[in-house]
Amino acid sequence: MRLSLKYSFLLPFLILSACGKDDDIPLPEECDTVCNYLFLGHIYETSESIDQRIEGADLSSYSQIWLGGDICSETTQKESTLNYLDSLFNLSSNYTHWALGNHDIRNGNLEWITSRTGRETFYSYYFNGITLIVLNTNYIDSGDCTLMEEQTSLIQSVCDTISASSHLVLLMHNVVWGGAPGIKSPTFYANANASWIPFECNPPKRFIDVVYPQLLKAKDKGVEVVCIAGDMGQTASTFEQVSDVGIVFIGSGITSQITYHEQWPTAGKRDSVLVLTHDLLAKKLSWEFIDIDNI
Repeated sequence: MRLSLKYSFLLPFLILSACGKDDDIPLPEECDTVCNYLFLGHIYETSESIDQRIEGADLSSYSQIWLGGDICSETTQKESTLNYLDSLFNLSSNYTHWALGNHDIRNGNLEWITSRTGRETFYSYYFNGITLIVLNTNYIDSGDCTLMEEQTSLIQSVCDTISASSHLVLLMHNVVWGGAPGIKSPTFYANANASWIPFECNPPKRFIDVVYPQLLKAKDKGVEVVCIAGDMGQTASTFEQVSDVGIVFIGSGITSQITYHEQWPTAGKRDSVLVLTHDLLAKKLSWEFIDIDNI
């Protein structure tokens, strides 16, 4: 038996509780001065399973696992799928964070996810000098303006008050940052250009209108800002670019070796995943895309 921490987030405040859990998932590696974080996006192979190359990998060398959405193609169609994912990633642990994708929620049953993670679908979390904001970029699907704007308020609150962090990382599924100065349009690399997704309802305002100015405030305080999206793999598997003011935008995703993915330009090419290396003493966060077989 191993003890894991379960976090329950009641915006904008954090409530912490602990619970025990029996499982056979290897414990993540405890990092001293250098930590490795693994980002996995668009990793579905079937309606209820992930890519076999990831399923069979030993992920215990990573002190954080960041899931970029579209984990299975029908993640909430069967509750057993959540049991399967929990057995792989220990969803309620303090080292696993999941930004939901459209494939994760399109069957409803969102409570199957939140009951296992012990978190809301968007929240902030602090560790190792990093403030992580996990976003749900799918609220437009349900037309829930209240939750959407609560999420935007969370981002504003974090950017207004951030002080001790060296880095602010926004974790998301959809590539919503179209229009950021100096950044190539998502049309050329994302599975879908989601620049139109609103972060305010009345009138509708996009990421570039509402969120980006908040990120500039954090950047002006000397905080390094990194946005990571997982809706990649079909048009391109990787993306990395820096805006005119130094905000970093990264995209990473795979296309499992299945018939459905043969229609995309990346079919037959080597898949890669994103690994971030955090030097705690130097307060430096670097990253690289590595071959999926080298996880």
